[in-house]
Amino acid sequence: MWTEKLDQLKKVIEQLTNGYEQYIEIAKQQRYALVNNDMEALNLVNRELDEFSQMIAELERNRIYLMGQLGEVDGVEIVNVKDLVQHYDHPTAHDIYDAVKKLKNILVEVRKSNNTNHSLIQNSREFVRSTMALVTGYHTREKSNKFQTYGNTGSINSNKKQIRTLYNKEV
Repeated sequence: MWTEKLDQLKKVIEQLTNGYEQYIEIAKQQRYALVNNDMEALNLVNRELDEFSQMIAELERNRIYLMGQLGEVDGVEIVNVKDLVQHYDHPTAHDIYDAVKKLKNILVEVRKSNNTNHSLIQNSREFVRSTMALVTGYHTREKSNKFQTYGNTGSINSNKKQIRTLYNKEV
């Protein structure tokens, strides 16, 4: 009975590994779409990432369930794969241990890719925010809450003092 559970767990971990490898490829497409400002491709990629996230979440639930089932077979508490290998000295348990090591390496890649894409998104959002502030004069609103815009001189003046200009590199 427990050998069947080990086989199921091995299969789930292999599916997780394959899923995360595909996730990395899609995240690369996301990065490409972000860099090239291709919003249509980005929307498609994000939908695909959402689908993969749901699939991976389901596989994670299965993995947790199987680990719990294996921990209850002999009344032994199995918390991680190392415990699994120690308790079930079986070739499949050792295969699972190797598969989990591979999965951990892939998860490091996923984390790096996600961090890179997150930084790109943050930079894009900051660029849009600063551009909008520059164009709309958001930072120089008067109490009447009217937006000031650049006149024919390319600058915003307040009480004869120049606040900001399109031609000023400090903007």
